[in-house]
Amino acid sequence: MVPQKTSEHLRASRCEETNPQGWISATRTIIRPAKKARCHPRQGGALFSLGAVLYEALAGERPARVPGGALAARLRAARPDIPRSLGQTVCCLLAESPDERPPNADAVLEALKPGRVYRTVDEGLTPWADTLPFPLASILWHYDGEPDPAIKIDYLLKFFEALAQFVATVQLSACVSDDGFFAINRCAWFEGSGQRPLDLGIATFGAWVKLSELLGGTIRDLLDTGDGMSRCCQLFVATDTELADALASPELAGIFQHALHRRNDWSGHGGIAGQHLHRERLTEVEDLLDRTRALLGWSFEPWTLLKPGPMTLSRGVFDLTATILKGPNSAFRKKQIQLTQALDAGRLYLLNDGNLRALELAPFVRVLAGQTGQDACYFCNRLEGAGVRWVSYHFHAEPELVLPDEDLHDLLVKLVPPPATEHETARPRRAPEPEPGSSL
Repeated sequence: MVPQKTSEHLRASRCEETNPQGWISATRTIIRPAKKARCHPRQGGALFSLGAVLYEALAGERPARVPGGALAARLRAARPDIPRSLGQTVCCLLAESPDERPPNADAVLEALKPGRVYRTVDEGLTPWADTLPFPLASILWHYDGEPDPAIKIDYLLKFFEALAQFVATVQLSACVSDDGFFAINRCAWFEGSGQRPLDLGIATFGAWVKLSELLGGTIRDLLDTGDGMSRCCQLFVATDTELADALASPELAGIFQHALHRRNDWSGHGGIAGQHLHRERLTEVEDLLDRTRALLGWSFEPWTLLKPGPMTLSRGVFDLTATILKGPNSAFRKKQIQLTQALDAGRLYLLNDGNLRALELAPFVRVLAGQTGQDACYFCNRLEGAGVRWVSYHFHAEPELVLPDEDLHDLLVKLVPPPATEHETARPRRAPEPEPGSSL
């Protein structure tokens, strides 16, 4: 991720200039911003020069003399594939004021360390599936073990539908965790101007794709603000923004749209497909899977989906026995975890490595036990009267359940409040009573 001669650049005392085209050069010795600010010139200039070298290595062009936010946007446009944290570090090195740059070389090297081992498509499906939450990994396990192309296509289309619902659920869970943030953006997500309100009570594949796209746009806008990365980490209860950034990617939204269109085209139109056509279709959806793996292969690795079990409180710390829902193995293992928050035993949570708090997921994904008494993962399908219809993509013994769920009903009302009745609208508002001793 970092050029080999990083240490040499850190020791160098090169400076910057602005040429007539507005580009910054790190190769000629002139007055540095550090010298202009009457600061120690060697350290400030060396870090600034390193930033210019790294920017040019990543973007293929010299950094322009523009505000920090605009420079970061230019770098993202040139290299959308790099982690946002790397781009932020490079742009911080190029800050005009030395006070806004990293304090020393050690801080730069620490910031440039990769947060995790990045996976590639070439590593195969199984290692990648091991990093995914179980509700998703289990579908890929069935797909991988099925020889029939038609059935493999069906599993992959179910995977993309489940992935769209899971991604939207994670994004929505983060966004509703802050009441103020939710209140400001709710109408844009669910009651867009001139559009039909987004109804998750009959949540279709298309509804989840649309919701994820809307939430992703809001998250990208947030990340582009001055303190956006910090606020995003707070919303997702995360140590970095890598997962939030990946889930909000326009490329992922495009993959969802492609899978949705193919699901609709292949299931709703045309005659019986032969083996040759099935193989062509399988090639197409497997290409979508490869693109998804390239995009998400690293992002879920430091996260654990868990279901809370018994917990005890001691000195402000909860000692929790959690069911771990990660990878394709349906024999869920238990693990002892220490947190500083109490968890609801009926909900699922995403826990980022190293955190003492977890993100509570909206109840669109649950672990439920039906008549078999065996726990399985289910996705919300639609409301049926006072109950909720749930579907499981991995538990063939009981693939559908209809159960009451007050939490889900309450959440749906919060997302899209019912319109006021005619009686409520026509009721005149009473003037406030004057306080004793006051005059009108």
